[in-house]
Amino acid sequence: METLVATVLIVIVFMTASSVLNAMFRNGIQDNSQAIGNHLTQLQYQYYHGSIPLPYQEQLDQWQVAITKEALGSSYQVVFKATHIISQKSISQSLIYAR
Repeated sequence: METLVATVLIVIVFMTASSVLNAMFRNGIQDNSQAIGNHLTQLQYQYYHGSIPLPYQEQLDQWQVAITKEALGSSYQVVFKATHIISQKSISQSLIYAR
């Protein structure tokens, strides 16, 4: 009888540990936005060197990328924005230039 109880407890502990690890890995993979952040940095470099006309739009994997130019009084702001198509998570970087 004690062996059966000990076996059940061990199985429960391992199932709990497995589900916790699975959730951690799944969240780590889903929330990984490093690749799109690197792509936005590359687009900033290309914009700075005059390789990209504005406005600019593209789709990269499951991300919709847009670059827009907005007026801010006597200066202007260039916004680099990526939006995940499924989760609607948005990453935005901007550059502000004085006129």
